[in-house]
Amino acid sequence: MNIVKELCIKQDIQNGKLSMINWADFAFTADWIFGIVLEKRYFFMTIHPDGSFDIQEMQRDLFSMNEYDAYMDYFSADEEYASGNYSGVLGLIKDAKGNINLIKDTSVFSLPDFMSLGELLENVSGSTRFTRGGTYGFIPRYPAIHRGEKSTRGSRTDSSRTSRRQRV
Repeated sequence: MNIVKELCIKQDIQNGKLSMINWADFAFTADWIFGIVLEKRYFFMTIHPDGSFDIQEMQRDLFSMNEYDAYMDYFSADEEYASGNYSGVLGLIKDAKGNINLIKDTSVFSLPDFMSLGELLENVSGSTRFTRGGTYGFIPRYPAIHRGEKSTRGSRTDSSRTSRRQRV
């Protein structure tokens, strides 16, 4: 299934329009902008309200200013003022309302509450127990049924013909 999704994404990039979802259904009135910086190179994807999009690499240019210069400032400003706890802005998202979210990498990470998770798993697993006799009814008799034979459930008269699955 992942291969199909990857092929759809590649086709979307080639066509310059989202097809996996109908972006127009969201009824955005302005563009969404996604930005990343890789090795001091700035890449931006602008998705228009109809689902068409542009991907472009932007460079700082002293002779021409555009709206992307302001977004590039977020990446470079963080590099100038970064402390040891931050490795900088990794990404930028500007929504249709103009809100800008910065994605940063930090040294802080979260862990689940292992004690509560363990108790939950014990409670769930403790409510259902399967014994050998109880699970015996769930074992399929596919080889015997597929050959048109009667089920040899529990029969061990001819061990050479009884499959290992049937001898459980």
